[in-house]
Amino acid sequence: NNAPTLDWLQTRLELDTAQLGRMVVKLPALVGKRPESMEENCDWLRRRLGLDATQTRRLVAGFPPLLYLSVDENLKPTLDWLQKRLDLDDGGLRKMVLTHPPLLGLSVEANMAPKLAYLEQELNMTRAALRDHVLRIPAILAYSL
Repeated sequence: NNAPTLDWLQTRLELDTAQLGRMVVKLPALVGKRPESMEENCDWLRRRLGLDATQTRRLVAGFPPLLYLSVDENLKPTLDWLQKRLDLDDGGLRKMVLTHPPLLGLSVEANMAPKLAYLEQELNMTRAALRDHVLRIPAILAYSL
């Protein structure tokens, strides 16, 4: 019975039927996920990034796999690394993640760290210039080199 999961998604994220349908099409496995587990991820992201209900909905609807990622093994280390590596304040981190939610699904070691190193070295960017560039175009971390 998938009704509790679908009801939770629709109620918790304040989704209309069309929005719920788009989320399930993006990630059909959502219907088998436990609402308690998804609630933990939503609450943690809301607290860590200082999100309101609308921002939480936008973040999760933009990248439903956030409901599957482990807080301790994926979300927390990735957010902490991005914040430290780019010298971001909480507002900058929030803006970056809300602009491009799939960042949270990227590997630090295999994807983001090499790209940032490349941008710094090959384009001779200072740390501040790199931060400003990534804040303007967060999706650059998902591009191929």
